[in-house]
Amino acid sequence: MQSSKAPHYRILFAGEEPKGSSPSLTWAKAVAREGAEYRFVSDLSKIDLPRWISDIRWADTIVFQDYDGPSDYVIRQLALATVLGRPIVRKWSGTDALRCTTDTRFQTQARRLNSIVAVNLTEAEHTREELAESGIKLKVTPPNLDASPVLRADEYKPLALLTYLPSMRPEFYGSRQVRYAAERNPDICFVIVADDTHALSDLPNVKSLGWIDDMESIWPQVGGLLRLTEHDGLPRMLLDAMARGKYVLFSRPMQGTWHVTDNATLDAALHAFKTAKTINQQGLEAAQRLLRPDNNRKLLDNLTDAAIKPGALRQAKALWLSVRLTLKHKIAR
Repeated sequence: MQSSKAPHYRILFAGEEPKGSSPSLTWAKAVAREGAEYRFVSDLSKIDLPRWISDIRWADTIVFQDYDGPSDYVIRQLALATVLGRPIVRKWSGTDALRCTTDTRFQTQARRLNSIVAVNLTEAEHTREELAESGIKLKVTPPNLDASPVLRADEYKPLALLTYLPSMRPEFYGSRQVRYAAERNPDICFVIVADDTHALSDLPNVKSLGWIDDMESIWPQVGGLLRLTEHDGLPRMLLDAMARGKYVLFSRPMQGTWHVTDNATLDAALHAFKTAKTINQQGLEAAQRLLRPDNNRKLLDNLTDAAIKPGALRQAKALWLSVRLTLKHKIAR
């Protein structure tokens, strides 16, 4: 069943480059499957004004994802969209939520923008709870993958764990814990993706593959996912793993996973993984509850229902003028 607005609904995604498994691209593909159209404007600080106005007028709703602020200029751009009658939906993931709760400048800018945001959306309940403490109210929308949920489970469970360990932020993604686990469990193969430096390849039971564009060939090689980040939202890789009946060792509490908080709980989870005889049935069932067939439609409904809040138009005009005057002052100096 499609949203009644879908065949004529246009969504402009702004602030994030549409590549790989980026959250915005995942959402764009989800709403496209429901019949909506979409475009991307990756960098609002570089687009010229006539082009931006043209994109605003094309769209019915603007979805904004940001990890760096946003800057005064980007707020000005989004204020213009509100002035022109387009609601702003802000999408929140894990990294931006973390910065909003730990970075004073980020939080200040987030609150400024929030005065004109129609609705804030996230896929993770714990993200909603975190940002509530910063005075930002979020609505939880069901998670979406950029492909149909797998929900097929191979009865064979390889004694191998997949780990996402990007070379730019290895410690944030748990590189020390991964090394600890690999050194103490030589019988488990640790398959590492996204680390172009291959920092753990000195260990004989580590298979470092670098960046992988298509994970479909990797999943059959592993029996689980090791995800020990300092902070997280609801990552696609975790949902992918659970939907395939893979075991998940996760740094946040979540149904169908093993919660890891320190070396002791990591050791216990690794032992449970090694001794498990079947697939992760609890994880598979949890994924089935999360990845419902109507999730794409629910997401689109949340976007089409977004409406400019009372008072936001006046606030948007004030933001547009204040930032414009600030920029002129900086240039004059």
